[in-house]
Amino acid sequence: MGVTPLIRIRAAPARRAEPSRCLDRHEQVACLYGLIAALLDRVEHEDEELSDEPVLSTPDAVRGIPRPPQASRPTSTRSMSN
Repeated sequence: MGVTPLIRIRAAPARRAEPSRCLDRHEQVACLYGLIAALLDRVEHEDEELSDEPVLSTPDAVRGIPRPPQASRPTSTRSMSN
């Protein structure tokens, strides 16, 4: 039975990539939101516990935004350029 010597392997220090060089702006926002989404949920939950006012959920709030009136017929962009 052989004895395996204990070897300490030192990992190379990790390099941090500059996010602006690796990801476009939309991908950066998506990554940041993914990191803070849990915190945002927690703050929203704590705020609900402390508030006596009724709270709208995000879908309810979006449904409450008034929509602009629809035009009688679509406008062609070709007629605008002439």
